[in-house]
Amino acid sequence: MVNVKRDAIQGGKEITAIKVTNSKCDGNEYGDSCNETCRKCMDSEPCHHVNGSCVNGCESGYQGNKCDRVCDFGFYGPNCKIACSTFCEVSRDCHPMTGACKSGCKAGVKGSECLVVQDNYQIKFYGIMISFCVTLPLTELCLFYKIMKRIINSQERKDKTYHHQRDEVFLLKRDDSAVPETQENNQVLKGE
Repeated sequence: MVNVKRDAIQGGKEITAIKVTNSKCDGNEYGDSCNETCRKCMDSEPCHHVNGSCVNGCESGYQGNKCDRVCDFGFYGPNCKIACSTFCEVSRDCHPMTGACKSGCKAGVKGSECLVVQDNYQIKFYGIMISFCVTLPLTELCLFYKIMKRIINSQERKDKTYHHQRDEVFLLKRDDSAVPETQENNQVLKGE
Protein backbone atom coordinates (compact mmCIF):
# COMPACT_ATOMS: atom_id res chain seq x y z
CA MET A 1 0.00 0.00 0.00
CA VAL A 2 1.30 3.48 -0.79
CA ASN A 3 0.91 6.38 1.59
CA VAL A 4 1.62 9.86 0.28
CA LYS A 5 2.60 12.38 2.90
CA ARG A 6 3.37 16.00 2.23
CA ASP A 7 6.10 17.41 4.32
CA ALA A 8 7.13 20.97 4.78
CA ILE A 9 8.24 23.38 2.12
CA GLN A 10 12.00 23.81 2.18
CA GLY A 11 13.81 26.42 0.21
CA GLY A 12 10.71 27.25 -1.82
CA LYS A 13 10.14 23.63 -2.91
CA GLU A 14 7.47 21.30 -1.64
CA ILE A 15 8.89 17.93 -0.54
CA THR A 16 6.71 14.86 -0.95
CA ALA A 17 7.67 11.67 0.83
CA ILE A 18 6.36 8.38 -0.46
CA LYS A 19 6.19 5.62 2.09
CA VAL A 20 5.58 2.02 1.03
CA THR A 21 4.16 -0.11 3.79
CA ASN A 22 4.12 -3.87 4.09
CA SER A 23 0.41 -4.05 4.72
CA LYS A 24 -1.48 -6.47 2.52
CA CYS A 25 -3.54 -5.27 -0.38
CA ASP A 26 -7.29 -5.41 -0.07
CA GLY A 27 -9.27 -7.95 -2.10
CA ASN A 28 -7.85 -9.61 -5.18
CA GLU A 29 -4.95 -7.22 -5.82
CA TYR A 30 -1.18 -7.18 -5.44
CA GLY A 31 1.91 -5.09 -6.13
CA ASP A 32 3.56 -1.96 -4.69
CA SER A 33 0.51 0.14 -5.30
CA CYS A 34 -1.99 -2.73 -5.13
CA ASN A 35 -2.81 -1.91 -8.75
CA GLU A 36 -2.33 -5.43 -10.18
CA THR A 37 -5.16 -7.97 -10.21
CA CYS A 38 -4.68 -11.56 -9.08
CA ARG A 39 -5.33 -14.16 -11.77
CA LYS A 40 -6.89 -17.61 -11.43
CA CYS A 41 -5.68 -18.90 -8.05
CA MET A 42 -7.11 -22.20 -6.76
CA ASP A 43 -10.55 -21.85 -5.16
CA SER A 44 -10.50 -18.08 -5.83
CA GLU A 45 -7.96 -17.61 -3.06
CA PRO A 46 -6.12 -14.27 -2.98
CA CYS A 47 -2.65 -14.21 -4.46
CA HIS A 48 0.51 -13.12 -2.68
CA HIS A 49 0.16 -9.39 -1.96
CA VAL A 50 3.65 -8.53 -3.22
CA ASN A 51 4.42 -10.72 -6.25
CA GLY A 52 0.98 -12.05 -7.28
CA SER A 53 1.89 -15.75 -7.06
CA CYS A 54 -0.80 -18.25 -6.19
CA VAL A 55 0.32 -20.08 -3.06
CA ASN A 56 -1.92 -23.17 -3.46
CA GLY A 57 -1.78 -23.47 -7.23
CA CYS A 58 -4.08 -22.60 -10.11
CA GLU A 59 -7.70 -23.17 -11.00
CA SER A 60 -8.53 -25.69 -13.68
CA GLY A 61 -7.20 -24.62 -17.06
CA TYR A 62 -4.41 -22.33 -15.85
CA GLN A 63 -0.73 -22.66 -15.03
CA GLY A 64 2.31 -20.63 -14.08
CA ASN A 65 3.45 -18.96 -10.88
CA LYS A 66 0.72 -16.32 -11.20
CA CYS A 67 -1.78 -18.64 -12.93
CA ASP A 68 -1.83 -16.28 -15.87
CA ARG A 69 -1.26 -18.82 -18.69
CA VAL A 70 -3.76 -21.25 -20.22
CA CYS A 71 -2.76 -24.95 -20.23
CA ASP A 72 -0.44 -26.16 -22.96
CA PHE A 73 -1.87 -28.41 -25.69
CA GLY A 74 -2.66 -31.89 -24.37
CA PHE A 75 -3.16 -30.94 -20.71
CA TYR A 76 -6.03 -29.72 -18.53
CA GLY A 77 -7.21 -29.39 -14.95
CA PRO A 78 -5.77 -27.68 -11.88
CA ASN A 79 -2.21 -26.52 -12.63
CA CYS A 80 -2.56 -28.30 -16.03
CA LYS A 81 -1.29 -31.56 -14.52
CA ILE A 82 -3.76 -33.97 -16.20
CA ALA A 83 -3.06 -35.29 -19.70
CA CYS A 84 -5.93 -35.15 -22.17
CA SER A 85 -7.25 -38.45 -23.51
CA THR A 86 -5.43 -40.11 -26.39
CA PHE A 87 -8.85 -41.32 -27.55
CA CYS A 88 -9.96 -37.84 -28.62
CA GLU A 89 -10.56 -37.68 -32.39
CA VAL A 90 -7.53 -35.41 -32.54
CA SER A 91 -5.34 -37.12 -29.96
CA ARG A 92 -5.01 -35.15 -26.70
CA ASP A 93 -6.90 -32.10 -28.04
CA CYS A 94 -9.17 -31.20 -25.13
CA HIS A 95 -10.65 -28.23 -23.32
CA PRO A 96 -8.07 -26.89 -20.83
CA MET A 97 -10.58 -26.59 -17.97
CA THR A 98 -12.84 -29.65 -18.36
CA GLY A 99 -10.75 -32.14 -20.36
CA ALA A 100 -13.63 -32.66 -22.80
CA CYS A 101 -12.40 -33.64 -26.27
CA LYS A 102 -12.90 -30.70 -28.63
CA SER A 103 -13.49 -32.70 -31.81
CA GLY A 104 -15.24 -35.78 -30.43
CA CYS A 105 -13.97 -39.31 -29.88
CA LYS A 106 -12.24 -41.98 -31.91
CA ALA A 107 -14.26 -45.01 -32.97
CA GLY A 108 -15.13 -47.37 -30.12
CA VAL A 109 -15.11 -44.85 -27.28
CA LYS A 110 -17.56 -42.25 -26.02
CA GLY A 111 -18.06 -39.71 -23.24
CA SER A 112 -16.90 -36.14 -22.91
CA GLU A 113 -13.32 -37.27 -22.24
CA CYS A 114 -13.59 -40.31 -24.57
CA LEU A 115 -12.79 -42.80 -21.82
CA VAL A 116 -15.91 -45.02 -21.98
CA VAL A 117 -15.78 -48.05 -24.30
CA GLN A 118 -18.88 -48.34 -26.49
CA ASP A 119 -21.00 -51.47 -25.97
CA ASN A 120 -20.35 -53.12 -29.36
CA TYR A 121 -16.60 -52.56 -28.99
CA GLN A 122 -16.74 -53.78 -25.42
CA ILE A 123 -18.17 -57.11 -26.61
CA LYS A 124 -15.40 -57.42 -29.22
CA PHE A 125 -12.82 -56.54 -26.58
CA TYR A 126 -14.11 -59.16 -24.15
CA GLY A 127 -14.26 -61.70 -26.98
CA ILE A 128 -10.62 -61.09 -27.78
CA MET A 129 -9.67 -61.27 -24.10
CA ILE A 130 -11.54 -64.57 -23.62
CA SER A 131 -9.92 -66.02 -26.73
CA PHE A 132 -6.52 -65.01 -25.45
CA CYS A 133 -7.20 -66.41 -21.98
CA VAL A 134 -8.29 -69.77 -23.45
CA THR A 135 -5.56 -69.97 -26.08
CA LEU A 136 -2.69 -69.20 -23.74
CA PRO A 137 -3.27 -72.15 -21.36
CA LEU A 138 -3.85 -74.51 -24.29
CA THR A 139 -0.59 -73.41 -25.87
CA GLU A 140 1.20 -73.94 -22.57
CA LEU A 141 -0.37 -77.40 -22.24
CA CYS A 142 0.76 -78.40 -25.75
CA LEU A 143 4.25 -77.13 -25.05
CA PHE A 144 4.35 -79.06 -21.77
CA TYR A 145 3.16 -82.23 -23.57
CA LYS A 146 5.90 -81.95 -26.23
CA ILE A 147 8.60 -81.38 -23.63
CA MET A 148 7.44 -84.34 -21.54
CA LYS A 149 7.22 -86.56 -24.62
CA ARG A 150 10.77 -85.63 -25.59
CA ILE A 151 12.01 -86.40 -22.07
CA ILE A 152 10.21 -89.77 -22.02
CA ASN A 153 11.54 -90.74 -25.48
CA SER A 154 15.06 -89.82 -24.40
CA GLN A 155 14.68 -91.94 -21.26
CA GLU A 156 13.33 -94.89 -23.28
CA ARG A 157 16.36 -94.76 -25.61
CA LYS A 158 18.68 -94.78 -22.61
CA ASP A 159 16.77 -97.73 -21.10
CA LYS A 160 16.98 -99.73 -24.36
CA THR A 161 20.73 -99.16 -24.54
CA TYR A 162 21.10 -100.20 -20.91
CA HIS A 163 19.00 -103.39 -21.38
CA HIS A 164 20.94 -104.35 -24.50
CA GLN A 165 24.26 -103.93 -22.70
CA ARG A 166 22.93 -105.82 -19.68
CA ASP A 167 21.81 -108.75 -21.87
CA GLU A 168 25.30 -108.99 -23.39
CA VAL A 169 26.88 -109.08 -19.93
CA PHE A 170 24.37 -111.71 -18.82
CA LEU A 171 25.24 -113.99 -21.76
CA LEU A 172 28.93 -113.74 -20.89
CA LYS A 173 28.32 -114.68 -17.26
CA ARG A 174 26.27 -117.81 -18.12
CA ASP A 175 29.00 -119.20 -20.24
CA ASP A 176 32.44 -117.76 -19.74
CA SER A 177 33.49 -118.94 -23.15
CA ALA A 178 30.45 -117.54 -24.85
CA VAL A 179 30.76 -114.44 -26.93
CA PRO A 180 27.95 -111.90 -26.86
CA GLU A 181 25.65 -112.31 -29.79
CA THR A 182 26.05 -109.46 -32.19
CA GLN A 183 25.87 -109.45 -35.94
CA GLU A 184 29.64 -109.03 -36.18
CA ASN A 185 30.35 -111.90 -33.80
CA ASN A 186 27.84 -114.18 -35.55
CA GLN A 187 29.72 -113.68 -38.81
CA VAL A 188 33.04 -114.56 -37.12
CA LEU A 189 31.58 -117.70 -35.51
CA LYS A 190 30.03 -118.90 -38.73
CA GLY A 191 33.30 -118.40 -40.51
CA GLU A 192 32.18 -115.91 -42.97
